[in-house]
Amino acid sequence: QANYGAAKAGILGLQNVLVEETRQMNLTINSVSPRAASRMAGAGLTEEMANASQVSPLIVYLASDSASHINGQVFLNYGGTLKLLKSWEEIAEVNQAGGFTADDIEAAVSKLFENNESVKPPFIPKL
Repeated sequence: QANYGAAKAGILGLQNVLVEETRQMNLTINSVSPRAASRMAGAGLTEEMANASQVSPLIVYLASDSASHINGQVFLNYGGTLKLLKSWEEIAEVNQAGGFTADDIEAAVSKLFENNESVKPPFIPKL
């Protein structure tokens, strides 16, 4: 399902660019990732998860003035569950004058993960 994952990543990338491009326009740009029962998703999802009535209240709220302070967020919504997702956020940084070489890149990458228990590989989100 690489094509499906790539499409979702493209939507997140588009959202991030639109957030920056529309910052001065008083617009909010958010994404909703509804979980739905489908052939691609497999048999583990229930009919309740596929019901649009589970997703539409969030869409209506995000489009309202009450949510005007919410921008650039990704929500996972299904069958009575609402999650706020965090992706592509800068969480660690390592700097080295002159750049990195093949000899020192492993140590630099390891430093990125120090004290960042929530981002230890593998980077597979729990569904």
